[in-house]
Amino acid sequence: MERDGLVERVRHPSDRRAFLLTLTEEGARCHREAEELDRAALAAATGALSGAEREQLRALLGRIRAAVDTEGAAADGTGTAGPERDDD
Repeated sequence: MERDGLVERVRHPSDRRAFLLTLTEEGARCHREAEELDRAALAAATGALSGAEREQLRALLGRIRAAVDTEGAAADGTGTAGPERDDD
């Protein structure tokens, strides 16, 4: 991503072993474009559903994801479900 000009890497100001990554203008543009494509694909996939049905689907998929995350944590022995995700 750095080579493609999407992120910039700079040394962390208080930890010389670490780097900070920030989006470039091009990286931010690509991110916005990806979000627009995601929204369009979701709208196309759920277009035949009512608002209440979309909410029900979101809730059910959330429960499935939570179950999968819990099983994955048990399988890898960490006891954690991994990083939280924000679907919005």
